[in-house]
Amino acid sequence: MHLSMLNRIAYQFLFLSLCCLLLLGTAHGADNNLAEAVKKDFRALNEYALKNSKDAIKKHLEIQAANRLVDWKRAAVLGMPEGQVLIAVCFDLGIRVPEDREESARWLRKAAKQGFPPAQARLGWCYLRGIGVVQNAEEAAKLFRKAAEQEYAFAQFELGFRYQHGEGVPKDVAEAVRWYRKAVAQGFPPAQARLGLCFLHGIGVSQNTEKAIKLFRKAAKQGFPQGQHELGFRYRFGEGAPHNGAEAVKWFRKAAERGFAPSQFELGRCYFEGVGVPSDTEKAVKWLRKAAEQDFAPAQTTLGGFYSLGIGVSRDHVEAVKWFRKAAKQGCAEAQDRLGISYLFGLGVAQDEEEAMKWLQKAVGPREPRR
Repeated sequence: MHLSMLNRIAYQFLFLSLCCLLLLGTAHGADNNLAEAVKKDFRALNEYALKNSKDAIKKHLEIQAANRLVDWKRAAVLGMPEGQVLIAVCFDLGIRVPEDREESARWLRKAAKQGFPPAQARLGWCYLRGIGVVQNAEEAAKLFRKAAEQEYAFAQFELGFRYQHGEGVPKDVAEAVRWYRKAVAQGFPPAQARLGLCFLHGIGVSQNTEKAIKLFRKAAKQGFPQGQHELGFRYRFGEGAPHNGAEAVKWFRKAAERGFAPSQFELGRCYFEGVGVPSDTEKAVKWLRKAAEQDFAPAQTTLGGFYSLGIGVSRDHVEAVKWFRKAAKQGCAEAQDRLGISYLFGLGVAQDEEEAMKWLQKAVGPREPRR
């Protein structure tokens, strides 16, 4: 072969090699940029989820997915665990993809197999509740433990909760407290609130209201609704803190505005009773309704009572029965009693003594303790 031809081939080979190297470098750089962007999205969602209700999280994710879903899918296909978890959440909630719990679990499993603690913990939650997988509390506890042993605070909290209630592991309150403490050491607000409750009621530790209040305050200052609620409750009733209606309302409102149903209920009660705020039945009904619409039984019962008496709303026995029934089906004894009375006297329903006796007997039966 002629020398010039050989030179030309050599130059072409060199040129193609350089192009390949440049393309690979560009692709590698693009993948790095993608990974960083998806990790940032994942961290932001975790932080948002910690402080907001499920409905708020869903709305937030809808907005984010409008611009970021393609990148999340690409990251997931490339094996990036953060992308796989984000896609799993989208399938779980039906965010810009068809709702598919089994597909959600499939993506979580991929990330969990890489040893990614958030995926292990979320998959554990799926096994605990039977979401996209066959319910299995023991498997849930195993997954929580895998993530907890990697110092993942959420999993440490969840594992502690399983030990406290004997779900998938033998009940052991001392072990529960041990895991709560590990998560608290990382500043995890749900664990701070839960350990605070342990100190408040002497569960696995000596009762210490002062320590409980400190933990509630730490969680509250991080914007965690349950911590805000518990702190408000102490001020409302003077339990371990000075009785202070205005301070109670301040903390109830913070949690209520984040969609925390128990605080919406308590804020409604404060408006009705004029505790920390001027008495205002319209505002009381507004907050009670928000809690009732989240299936919070005490709020449903109270709202039903308002309708039966015409407090802040037009008197309406049919509407009252609707709310009594919702709470009664959740095992709320007071609502069962009110529903029974409604049937007994034909208030909002056709008079029916047999149905009345059924609900009245349920009301006097064993009551489920509130958690």
